[in-house]
Amino acid sequence: MTRAFRPIVNSGAAAAYRTLFVTVRRFVLGRRLTVRLEDADLTMTVAAFDSRLDVRGLSLGQLTDVTATAENIHWRTSR
Repeated sequence: MTRAFRPIVNSGAAAAYRTLFVTVRRFVLGRRLTVRLEDADLTMTVAAFDSRLDVRGLSLGQLTDVTATAENIHWRTSR
């Protein structure tokens, strides 16, 4: 009988990644951010920053899809 490899789920690591994600979200929500691109700056206000945090994936250092929504986007002369 062959047993499939199952990685050890480390809840401590999952908690650390979750805490990091929640902290980053607190820092960016509602903030005006400027990203320097090669030929112009991109400025925006972060309106939403979310992810479905799966404990098993987090324990392995993996995030599911991360969704970010921005408002008041300025790039060059465009709005």
